[in-house]
Amino acid sequence: DDIEIRFPILHRDTVEKQSRRRQLETALTYSIIRTESAFNSNARSGAGAMGLMQLMPATGRETARRSGVNLKNTRQLLDPTINIALGTSYLAGLLKRYNGNFPMAAAGYNAGPHRVKRWRPKQGCTPSDIWIEMIPFRETRRYVRRTLFYYAVYQQDRKSTRLNSSH
Repeated sequence: DDIEIRFPILHRDTVEKQSRRRQLETALTYSIIRTESAFNSNARSGAGAMGLMQLMPATGRETARRSGVNLKNTRQLLDPTINIALGTSYLAGLLKRYNGNFPMAAAGYNAGPHRVKRWRPKQGCTPSDIWIEMIPFRETRRYVRRTLFYYAVYQQDRKSTRLNSSH
């Protein structure tokens, strides 16, 4: 139950730099990394997603093109610096698309923005907790719940003195 082991603060300089650059809270970035790869920079999913923030090669190429990151080949998605730069850019785009709604952005990160578009309420507003329970994919529901939990943990950690001191 050691919080520092379960919720590490790795690649701190890169996460902070790229989060700042994309106007993201670092806790959001850490929650995606923790959920996607548990900080394994060599992670590869069965679907082909790669690296810390588990970017699909096509998403990595498109995000690199849009954000001006030089991506020579998809193997570079395993490089933590490049992966975090592209992952934070993609996440920031999703947050912008969903007016800052992190549950929708997380669902889009996991299942694709085209699916979230279909899942959005047609009229009015649905509270986030209810909307999450209405996500038709169990994997995505669980993913969104985990990212919200991890976000809360990392947000709390940011307030602690442990994270404000240098290691």
